[in-house]
Amino acid sequence: NFFILGWFFFVRRSNIPNYWEWFYYISFYRYTFEGFFVNEFEGTTFGCDRRESGECDCFVPDLNNNCKIEGEEILIEYGYEDVNKWGWFGVVIAFALLFHFIFYVLLRVFNTGER
Repeated sequence: NFFILGWFFFVRRSNIPNYWEWFYYISFYRYTFEGFFVNEFEGTTFGCDRRESGECDCFVPDLNNNCKIEGEEILIEYGYEDVNKWGWFGVVIAFALLFHFIFYVLLRVFNTGER
């Protein structure tokens, strides 16, 4: 499947080779994943446990050392702080309309009407 090549949402853009970077921008998986990611982490707070030594035991580096992680810190860590979730939703809808249009054109061109 050609579109599986566009699963670059698992890889940070800075780690994608230059010759594949164009595919990062046309991958509809990217817009879906990043929009979902921002929707889930924006405006949230996660508490962390304290170890016996008094250090915080967080799943990502605690930037403020106050034993809680803000969702915005996670977005910054992954490089999604500038993602507009509604803009990305619009891009996903545009991809869906584009695919429907392409499929319609292909059906009109290649359909013989015979069974």
